[in-house]
Amino acid sequence: MHQPNGEAIPQQSSESKERIVSSVTDLIYRFGVRSITMDDVARHLAVSKKTLYRYFADKNDMVYQCCLYDLDKRKAAFATIQAKAVDSVQELVLMMENMQTMLSSINPNLLFEVRKYHQQAWQIYVEFKEQFMMQSISNNLVRGMEAGIYREDLNVRILARLRLEEVEMGFNPDVYPSTKFHLKDVQMGLFDHFLHGITTPKGQKLIQRYKNQEDGKQQL
Repeated sequence: MHQPNGEAIPQQSSESKERIVSSVTDLIYRFGVRSITMDDVARHLAVSKKTLYRYFADKNDMVYQCCLYDLDKRKAAFATIQAKAVDSVQELVLMMENMQTMLSSINPNLLFEVRKYHQQAWQIYVEFKEQFMMQSISNNLVRGMEAGIYREDLNVRILARLRLEEVEMGFNPDVYPSTKFHLKDVQMGLFDHFLHGITTPKGQKLIQRYKNQEDGKQQL
């Protein structure tokens, strides 16, 4: 394996490295990337900076590797959801439930900090968005149209792009400043608007069914 600058990374125990990367990813989620230093990370993990630098060349490499780790987890989660969902509406609902878990612990400025300060990590996020997510949403729209639960006149290319940009816009502090909006409320509001806009009456009934099921779980 190589660092973003092309230099080889010293071989470490894969188990130890995954544990370190997982812990650092959680830390970045909570505090963002701009406010934490390598000293902060070492102190939080209770390791020396020398140990930390065995896994990461520098802060930029650390963010890059954490982004790779996080996106791989998302792909695995989406694959599980796609296999579990019985229809396109449920697939989107389950994906949003998965996203809600993430939103409960994420720093609202994280996405835009990565975009501004860590270009290599941002680039792999863009590739994930433009390739994996674009294809996943497009496939979902096509299946929903074929099943009669999405409107038959949807422009898949336009609507898939809209959904991706809605998610990113929800993180934009210039559009939804954290002093006025809660990130989770913003993302749920955008999702709800999108889903109701693409569904037929048959699809609307499914939305209500899955909403009732979720409400029932929360009451248990």
